[in-house]
Amino acid sequence: QRQMCIRDRGRTDKNGNKIYTGDIVRTKKGRIYKVVLRKYLSVTGYGFDPVDKKYAADEDENYLLQSDNLEIVGNIHGQQI
Repeated sequence: QRQMCIRDRGRTDKNGNKIYTGDIVRTKKGRIYKVVLRKYLSVTGYGFDPVDKKYAADEDENYLLQSDNLEIVGNIHGQQI
């Protein structure tokens, strides 16, 4: 089951698909990230964990939040989108 992650802000990928927690996204640069929920003190937000850890600091989250930079390519449940 896909849990809505970024609905409040209307976040979608470059194809207009809604982004959910657990989705796997690819950037224009070809980097692959998993969309995750994070808790900061009492606030729950979302973030992007790199699938390949060597790219951990390669792109900042402001870049990743731009819809035209992302494409959903699957999710953690093995479903390809």
